[in-house]
Amino acid sequence: MNETHFFGRWLQFLCVCAPCALYGVEDPEKQPKTETNTVVVHEAKSDPQVDAQALKILPQPEALPAEHKALVSEMSQMLSGPTEQAKKELVDANILPDAQKPGNFQATSRIDIERVKFDTNRLMVAMKKWGQVRIDLKPQALVKGQEWADNCKIRLYVGFNGCLPSGKMLLMRSECTCICLKNNELASVYFFIPGDVRKRYSLARQPDYCALRLIVDGHTQDIVIIDKDGKNSHAPNAEKLHKETKEKAQIELAWMRNIDQLPINADVKVTHPATKLEI
Repeated sequence: MNETHFFGRWLQFLCVCAPCALYGVEDPEKQPKTETNTVVVHEAKSDPQVDAQALKILPQPEALPAEHKALVSEMSQMLSGPTEQAKKELVDANILPDAQKPGNFQATSRIDIERVKFDTNRLMVAMKKWGQVRIDLKPQALVKGQEWADNCKIRLYVGFNGCLPSGKMLLMRSECTCICLKNNELASVYFFIPGDVRKRYSLARQPDYCALRLIVDGHTQDIVIIDKDGKNSHAPNAEKLHKETKEKAQIELAWMRNIDQLPINADVKVTHPATKLEI
């Protein structure tokens, strides 16, 4: 073996074995050969103390730079509601009249009360019959070309004195929402007092108090207190009088019903606008 060959073999040995010995690895040629290498991963367990320390390391809101705080504030305002420009466009388009401030929007229709009539003839025939209350309404357009009044809510208050042991007025409140009413045309909406209620409390043919609250497409009209003739009494300070009446009365909700809520045995046949019932 010549000297050059011997030096080449010695250099090859150093290149292979010296790094392995340096890092504590055995000779690769002596390692058992396997087709696959299996890696075992041990599930790390959370240490509460370590987690607490990690939370302290996280950046706190007060540590944010000023420019970052400004960006966060701007984004929060954008997400919290429409921009001023968007609000202006909504008002100009006259939409969303049932928003928190409907006064910012223009009403397109209003409803006038023609008459409220209690069917006294029906009450005289049989006390167990349902007592009918007919409300004649006439919508009026406030905007030229407005053909329909939409989402017309009719809230009726009917009160009777001297029928409760407490001495308070028995004030029944009920309401319905007409999907739409045609402007400049008379429409009749009906409510009914159950016969059992009339019989139990010996209700009179005519109530001692009657009031109507009308809401058209989100716009609330002034309360109207009805007189004995079924007309607007034009009572001064009607809102104040109505509030005082409610405070002194025992209010019962949803005792009266409209035509769509009557049972099949109510023996009532009338026409009625399409209504949207509360669930």
